[in-house]
Amino acid sequence: TVDLGPNESLALRASLAGYESVDRQLAAGADRVTLILPLSPGTVPEAALLPTERSTLGRSLVDVGLAAGAVAAGALAVTLKFRADRVDDRYRDETSLDYADPAVREQALSLDRQSALALGVMQVGLGVLAVRFVLR
Repeated sequence: TVDLGPNESLALRASLAGYESVDRQLAAGADRVTLILPLSPGTVPEAALLPTERSTLGRSLVDVGLAAGAVAAGALAVTLKFRADRVDDRYRDETSLDYADPAVREQALSLDRQSALALGVMQVGLGVLAVRFVLR
């Protein structure tokens, strides 16, 4: 804080290593002065790398769980589809005792629906994993 008389002025100089010095005149009646020091030509400012505080273990466990769930859902989808195809083959085979049996046909369709559901769960799991990796 500087108290200047009515006709007084003050010369100010600010300097700092790596920056150009700045000179300003402070006249009587001025409330405040701001000095901005530009970088010296050819000077690269220091950058500080701060460590993150996020725990990667929890995120990794979530990713592993999602991947395991997606793989399990995919395996279930394939298993159910193969079962549905075997049941449908019995329904369509004229030499089979289950030929044209509506109950067998409904069983094949039910297995197909379950397979499609498991496939959808797998795709959602993979989609969530993809979004998580993109957002990192």
